[in-house]
Amino acid sequence: MAGRAPGSGDVRRRVATLQSAMTVGQVIGPLVGAINSARIGAGFVGPVVATTLLTWTSPGALYVLLAAIGLACVPLVTMRQAGARA
Repeated sequence: MAGRAPGSGDVRRRVATLQSAMTVGQVIGPLVGAINSARIGAGFVGPVVATTLLTWTSPGALYVLLAAIGLACVPLVTMRQAGARA
């Protein structure tokens, strides 16, 4: 057996490294999957909402909503810039 032979410490270290990598992959894999799912969902929601609004209302209403969302983000940007200066 390689694990019990003299001088087989290198083989055991390589196997342990592979086992550790597999364990980390099993733990982090679902987290990465959840993050990617959220990114895909975020990319999907915007066009669906815009299309739905265009179906039910006029393009002007969509532009007003987009402007309101943009204005709602202004305080967040100023807070972030203030935090970066501090």
